[in-house]
Amino acid sequence: MWAITEAEGLLELCVAPAPNVVTGCPPKARDESQDCKYLWAVGTDTVPYALEHGDNRNHLSRGYLSHTNLTGGKPAHAGGEMWFIDNTTLVFNGASSRYQPRGLQELDSLAKAFKQCAYKVAHMGWDDGCGRPARILRGEPEWI
Repeated sequence: MWAITEAEGLLELCVAPAPNVVTGCPPKARDESQDCKYLWAVGTDTVPYALEHGDNRNHLSRGYLSHTNLTGGKPAHAGGEMWFIDNTTLVFNGASSRYQPRGLQELDSLAKAFKQCAYKVAHMGWDDGCGRPARILRGEPEWI
């Protein structure tokens, strides 16, 4: 699996504020907010993230990132998508086919960990009907 590099937009989530992020709002309908959507993964030592769509993606087979491009296919605890409202505020989900969180409690734990890094945080919840993380925001974010 092809792992992207810093030159290709790979970033590491550290203590807020996040430098030079593209800001936007999480989607409230399918296919919204694609230009400001970041993929993230909690690896063994870091939390890599990068814009899913952007420059330097033409060499990838799909033309855009997957979570394994963040990790190089190595193990990760969880992954998903996130949107920066500003450089200290983020909303995320667990929408990763490879590194999907296992339930609402895990999403809550991830939110608390991001909050410990000085971010204002909300996640998009769990879709009980589908048994997986919600991919769109229903209503207003519930800040952790």
